Amino acid sequence: MRILHLTQNYFPSVGGVQTTIQQLSEGCVSRYHDDVTVFTTNALNNPQRRENEYLPTGDERINDVLVRRFGFWRKHRPLVRAASRYAKRWRVPFRDVIDVLAGDPLSPAMMLETLRARVDVIGTTAFPYLQMYYPLYARPRGPRSPVVLFGALHLHSDHVPRPILRAIARAQAYVAYTEYERQILIRNGIPADRVHVIGLGVHVAPFEKATGAAIRERYGIGGDVPVVGYIGRQAQYKGCDTLIKAMTTVWDRFPETHMIIAGARTKFSEQLEALIAALPPAKRDRVTMAYGFSDEEKPEWFAACDIITSVSSQESFGITYTEAWACGKPVIGGRIGAVECVIREGVDGLLVPCGDSAQLASAIESMLADRKRAERMGRSGREKVLANHQWPIVVERVHEVYERVASEWRE
Repeated sequence: MRILHLTQNYFPSVGGVQTTIQQLSEGCVSRYHDDVTVFTTNALNNPQRRENEYLPTGDERINDVLVRRFGFWRKHRPLVRAASRYAKRWRVPFRDVIDVLAGDPLSPAMMLETLRARVDVIGTTAFPYLQMYYPLYARPRGPRSPVVLFGALHLHSDHVPRPILRAIARAQAYVAYTEYERQILIRNGIPADRVHVIGLGVHVAPFEKATGAAIRERYGIGGDVPVVGYIGRQAQYKGCDTLIKAMTTVWDRFPETHMIIAGARTKFSEQLEALIAALPPAKRDRVTMAYGFSDEEKPEWFAACDIITSVSSQESFGITYTEAWACGKPVIGGRIGAVECVIREGVDGLLVPCGDSAQLASAIESMLADRKRAERMGRSGREKVLANHQWPIVVERVHEVYERVASEWRE
């Protein structure tokens, strides 16, 4: 099967979307011998960032996947943003369309090549980026090939922006990461048989082998010291500041506990550093903050922790939880719709209100006080990952959707 994937960034760019498309692309090649091409930008980071790093445009092969990188425009953004503000103020019709155009990446070259592509199926991710619309609106008569959308929607209510709903309605199938996402789309009029709940995956083997001993030794953390950690990009919505505030309470009851915050640095990292710097010396010594580790080392960071927290207020799934479970670690997540579908509260983790440091502290203390219960949660999470969230399983489910829409399109 000939497959075209569209995404705003691709390897060596790092992130959940990038990992998802890479695993799907390489999985379709290695397992089903498909001919897979990826269209993406030449931006190493989010194309919406003003300060960015850029890769060469053109073609390259990465693990038998043809990757084509395109340049994109940014000069239009100030004008479109001004138009968006005007449209909202004066309630201009079609202002939601203007909001869409204010996004990135605006790449005429990518859109033109998408129009020319002759493939069996197009899979594209993620909203609100413009490549989601390229295969659906590039031709007046509709797409040349069937389109499967991976929206990765961060939803908090039944409200879905109209341009996104119209795009989903035009697509032949939609992959939702949780039942929460699926039900919202159905309530918004999307046919139930076109929305497929698949979830995300993880390669279990590296996490099974990880011990975390090297990380603990590197930072002088004793083998018996309990460690509470956050492993991931240090974005503001991820709740790392809530974790730091919660630990100031946890340390009063469990003073020996160590905290790890490790992952890609962002502008918000400076605020986290300031919170840590303001801690009393005895508590500050119980903190490890690290940046920029490799994907190969990531499992070791998870294995070095006893409890993984991510009280993120914006998630379409939460790959951090599956990575933690692959190591057999219990998790604490934010009580939002998508995460409530991923974590079975009291079975493989706990849920707390986002931004509530007191509730997070209570959840951490309950796990530290009953380590056997916490270990049972970790084992339960690992069983769930083995049954449902290994990448080969996810690739198989997505491929079944591709085959279905391709067959129906030919008919």
